[in-house]
Amino acid sequence: MSLYVVKGEVAQLPEKMLEGAWEEIIQAVTLMKALAQVYVRVDTGSLRDSIRVERGGEELNYRSIRLRAGGYITNPKTGKLVNYAAAVESKYPYMRPAYDQVKGELGFLISRGVLQRTEGLLTLGAISQMLTVISRAETIVRRVKEAGENP
Repeated sequence: MSLYVVKGEVAQLPEKMLEGAWEEIIQAVTLMKALAQVYVRVDTGSLRDSIRVERGGEELNYRSIRLRAGGYITNPKTGKLVNYAAAVESKYPYMRPAYDQVKGELGFLISRGVLQRTEGLLTLGAISQMLTVISRAETIVRRVKEAGENP
């Protein structure tokens, strides 16, 4: 294997690692959506049907993903706009239990996605980069857990 081939492989790794991590995060949030739809109390079904995954950004480094529900509605008693989904969540949690069920696996899923995307491209330098990315992913997961425990 020539030096140029190795250099090319290493250059591809950060993007491939991010792609793999991103795909796993999307799958985890999609699972959270399905769980939230199971956990939410249903009256008319409008809130359940409003639970959605929203994506933003085009470039790999500027992507975002959110799990959202509902929107603002006018309270018939007060005439004020209220976030109905948040009001229901505060009394009968459905998003939090979905998040809690998935968050423990997130680090593993990200690592798996990174490894799957980089299979066949791994050189000694690439393995070093991969370990750095996995370490960063673990730090992110730890911070997410800490933030979840102390909202």
